[in-house]
Amino acid sequence: MEAKKGSVLSLKTAIGFTVLRSLSTKKQFFLDAGIDKKISCVAIAKDGSLLAAGHETSAVSKAEIVVWDLKKATENSSNDVVLAEEYVLHILSQHHMRVQAVEFSCDTQFLASLGGQDDCDIVVWKVSTGVALCGCPASSEFSHSIKWLNKRNDRFVTCGDFHVRVWQICTSTPKLHPIDVNMSSIRRVMQCLCISEDDSFAFTGNTTGEVIKIDIERDEIKPFGEPEISHPRLIGYNKERFSKGVKSIACVVNPTTGNTNLIAGAGDGTVQILNPKLQCIPTHTANVLGGVTSISLHPDGKSLLVGTELSQRYSIDISTFKPELRETCHFGEIHDVCFPKKSSEIFVTASEQDIRVWSVSKKVELLRINIPNTSCYAVDVTPSGENIISAWSDGKIRSFFPESGKLQFMIPDAHSDVVRSLAICNCGGDDSSSWHMVSGGNDGTVRLWRIYEKHQKMVHSMKEHRGAVNTIACNANGSQAASASADGSCIIWDLQKGVRIHALYDQSVFNCICYHPDESQYLTGSANNKIGFWDAYDGSPIRFITGGDADITCVDIHSNGTHFVSGGADKNVNVWHYDNGNLIGTGKGHSGQISKLTFSPDQKMVVSVGSEGVIAFVATLQLTTEYGFQTVSCEGPSMEPTIIDGSYSCILIERWSHRIFGLEKDDHASEKKKKKQSLTGVEEASWYELFRGLWEQHFASGLQHGDVIILHHPAKEATICKRIIGMPGDVIVRTDGGESGDSEGSNRRIVPPGHLWIEGDNTRNSLDSRSYGTVPASLVIGKVICRLWPLRDYTPLGSDANGMEHWRRVSARIGRGERPASGNQTENVNGSYVLFNEKRRKDGSIGIGTDS
Repeated sequence: MEAKKGSVLSLKTAIGFTVLRSLSTKKQFFLDAGIDKKISCVAIAKDGSLLAAGHETSAVSKAEIVVWDLKKATENSSNDVVLAEEYVLHILSQHHMRVQAVEFSCDTQFLASLGGQDDCDIVVWKVSTGVALCGCPASSEFSHSIKWLNKRNDRFVTCGDFHVRVWQICTSTPKLHPIDVNMSSIRRVMQCLCISEDDSFAFTGNTTGEVIKIDIERDEIKPFGEPEISHPRLIGYNKERFSKGVKSIACVVNPTTGNTNLIAGAGDGTVQILNPKLQCIPTHTANVLGGVTSISLHPDGKSLLVGTELSQRYSIDISTFKPELRETCHFGEIHDVCFPKKSSEIFVTASEQDIRVWSVSKKVELLRINIPNTSCYAVDVTPSGENIISAWSDGKIRSFFPESGKLQFMIPDAHSDVVRSLAICNCGGDDSSSWHMVSGGNDGTVRLWRIYEKHQKMVHSMKEHRGAVNTIACNANGSQAASASADGSCIIWDLQKGVRIHALYDQSVFNCICYHPDESQYLTGSANNKIGFWDAYDGSPIRFITGGDADITCVDIHSNGTHFVSGGADKNVNVWHYDNGNLIGTGKGHSGQISKLTFSPDQKMVVSVGSEGVIAFVATLQLTTEYGFQTVSCEGPSMEPTIIDGSYSCILIERWSHRIFGLEKDDHASEKKKKKQSLTGVEEASWYELFRGLWEQHFASGLQHGDVIILHHPAKEATICKRIIGMPGDVIVRTDGGESGDSEGSNRRIVPPGHLWIEGDNTRNSLDSRSYGTVPASLVIGKVICRLWPLRDYTPLGSDANGMEHWRRVSARIGRGERPASGNQTENVNGSYVLFNEKRRKDGSIGIGTDS
């Protein structure tokens, strides 16, 4: 039976993804080819049909170029959706370590790629086949940029350190033929390039602040020894140099005169239009924040987008040339993130040289507090919301007003070196005129401060750590604080007395610690990939679990204490069940180490920040859908009479129990369950027993015999609904005469570990394990709870393993139990049954399966 999913929000986002956003609707979607590498360059075909993204990798492997079908992806995209490999046309691999630049030809027939400094090769690819047509070294020096001509698909230009070259492709050989531009005595590092619309000139920007104009006319490919008639040459350059070099340029045609003007972006944030003589036009200049790294013209030629090295994106109208800030984000590592205690609408981030306040709903920056030449390592907001407290690399603690961002007070020399961590605590009692905070420094000192309206006072200074204090957490009433240090210890402090209560030790660096909501345990993350659970009574370790493939840098616990999230150097956000420590799901949204993550006060969202400057949002609605309930529509006759075909059948499933409890071996021969199964009839099945059965099947056990499940098809892109007949270790006997090839007999098969034997209830019309064998348990999506639609014409659904035959009363429920009998009692059922379990047979006991 085919099962069609309802709306499911995915926890997964992309690593090394490409983001495309509509300028009109503001909707965005992501392209993720599953490559865990940074994207170094992108290019879009002139007709908008294709997109190429080059990657940066390590020295041991080659850097990929992913070519996407952008037209198809745009047509099938929706807001915030991740589009994966089905939209990838080619993955090209030739360059070592880094792809410096990619560019499509004017007719999208070819793609040229330029390798990085450790590669320095040019490769021309045929887009239709993804095969390399030809290639050669770009130059003896490092090449920075490559551009195709606008009207020829066989000629392009490259520039780099002290050279500009004009290339032509001989497709019959195939071979590349370069000609060096005669630069006279000019020796410059050219770092950006553009071509005039008529292909007559090329313009390059260099590190000395000049824009150079070059005539790129050259001869066609000639036999060896034939003299040259035309040779590329230098035309001129601007006399007024730009500060900090020219980092980006673009050509624009003046609609009035038809002349080709030039737009130059400088390292000091200047955006300037130059006329054909390379003279600045005074009325068309603008200043933006940060060096201009990219300029992109709108197709109508009336506006342009400007990107800067400080992660600012501006829109500039060419007629007025006034910049308008469109988007912004952090340009360096984000060290911390926090929410105000009573608001989930805004949050605060701490990064290099600044603190920023963000809106959750609008995803825009509301306030920026800039402190030059310093880094903010920790930030917190007082419960009243009147103060933003921050810890800085210059040893100072600063407090700011949240509305204006003005400095409220500053504690100089709060620590001798760097203030690494801080937390606001509530240990002031009934005195509302003051509040407390705890800070930790690189020197290992933990200090308690009392903050009054007009002055600040240090209450305790506690020095027991011998390494930097990475994290500080306070309990609910502010009587205790826990500090995690790089010296391999976590210390629990009595803030009233300023003394140690107890300490936690491990042979690793503690990166983070937090209190369980009921304060009965501590949760820690360390550099040995371990997440530790500790008893709060005496500090003794309870257990350790492996939290990932790299250092665990941050953890946070849901307010109900049932789940927690962790992040680390493996770039993944992991969701865990607290009590049993099972991994529920993994979210991939960062391309760098995750620095901090936290639940919002209303517990509806998780915000994570990383070393690459990314802020990622995960709504707990996604977790509810991914690990909670879901509606599924079913079509097909394979599960009749349990689920009837011929109409829109809608069922409700739960997605958590099999993730939490896994595969459980149920003992069908137990006397207890035999006693339960003696209950017959509607009169003996109470509502209490109904809900007890629901609890035992979906809240207290994993996958067992007789469960009706939804799972991914093992052989194709589809979702199916079947019943579990065999568990790992069961010997399955096929009554339909099929062969399995096992040594036990031609009609027997042993279910391997981690696999299930599944069949439809309508055994005469079902494609199941009898066709494609056992299926991995990892394909299971969830267990079926009940039917939601249609509301009438139910048939009895079988005997429940919990002993309640209440189906005529609550006939919508699909319980754990035997396959229902066929409507035609004389019909032979060609199902399978469990003969015995191999493991229990060795133990001397025989398991009884679901005999069909």
